[in-house]
Amino acid sequence: LLTGPAYDSTNIREVKVCAPGARVVELMADFVDWLPVPLIRQPNGEWRGYYHIAPGLHRVNLRLDGVDLVAPLNWSVEKDEFLGSVAQVLVR
Repeated sequence: LLTGPAYDSTNIREVKVCAPGARVVELMADFVDWLPVPLIRQPNGEWRGYYHIAPGLHRVNLRLDGVDLVAPLNWSVEKDEFLGSVAQVLVR
């Protein structure tokens, strides 16, 4: 999962997830009030979405095919207050 640079002063950023075998990919994060939002499948196996993400430290999880939350690979992971895990990302 990557967040690119902001497109303009509104802090709209692209979120990309590589999950070629998934049927549905949903993003759940503090910047979407922890509501599951679907990403859009791309022909190359990526999934994308565009969100207002202010600079700062954010918490993120993914749900693949409606099953369990998973932290994106290669991200810093911590235990959350519900005894699960959540990924952290610093957006500049």
